Amino acid sequence: MPPYMPPPGAMLHGPPGLPPPGHLPPSGHLPPPGFPPAFPNPNAPRPAVLAQGPKSYAADYAMHQKLISAGLAGQVTNVWVGKISPIIEDSLVRKFLEFCGPLTAWDRVEVGGQPKSFGFAKFSHGEGAQRALRLLNGLKLGNEELLLRVDTNTTEQLAEYEKKKEAFIAKEKEERSKLSEEQLAQLAPLPFSDTEDRDREAKRNIDLILTGINTALEEGEEHEGLVGKEVRVYKEKLANVERGKREKEMELERRKKEKEEQENRERQRRKEREEREFRERERRTRK
Repeated sequence: MPPYMPPPGAMLHGPPGLPPPGHLPPSGHLPPPGFPPAFPNPNAPRPAVLAQGPKSYAADYAMHQKLISAGLAGQVTNVWVGKISPIIEDSLVRKFLEFCGPLTAWDRVEVGGQPKSFGFAKFSHGEGAQRALRLLNGLKLGNEELLLRVDTNTTEQLAEYEKKKEAFIAKEKEERSKLSEEQLAQLAPLPFSDTEDRDREAKRNIDLILTGINTALEEGEEHEGLVGKEVRVYKEKLANVERGKREKEMELERRKKEKEEQENRERQRRKEREEREFRERERRTRK
């Protein structure tokens, strides 16, 4: 079975739960506290004594089993992402989505090879979808403000997810209140306890890129890395959009001019025809 690898550019954390089914993380790599516990490598030699402390594989595995039983692991959540500016590359949209949580898929709709202004994100858990709705909806990206929505089924799914999560946290806190400090030290950290920290981290990453892009655009500075790449792409697409606008305006002006010339020719022909008919009537009257 191949080792678990996060998608390109994805943050190395996820929701309470596991990586995608059928994958195993390499031995020795654990997600941050409060996020998906990982299976231990079944081929690794077993230690004589399990590792002590909240980061032990045994504790993470036990927590994962609890999350599965509570229906809080492995539930893909769909989010519609609209009002994507035509000058914004998919790589940047995907990066912002991945700041909110790991994706199983991001599909921007295309027609005739041209990207449309919307797409569909599939988060591997409800936490990522909820974070995206909180942080990205209304975010100004390029010359548009992103619009994120979920359908009725997903709304109900997230509401049920929240109920299960609250019930799980309450039960877990009650169970832990009866344990000694030594017993608590053997447990994995309480899931969902760092949601605000995760929000701040994601927002900081998003703001960092946006600030870099906006500053570079305003000051004309050259940047390296992701910011530099996105600035260059943004400028290129912006130039293409402006060029397209000018070409469209010129085409509209050309058509307007042609229409006016056509109308003038029609008026002139009508006038000449009326004059001929008038002269013909006069000639007949004289006879």
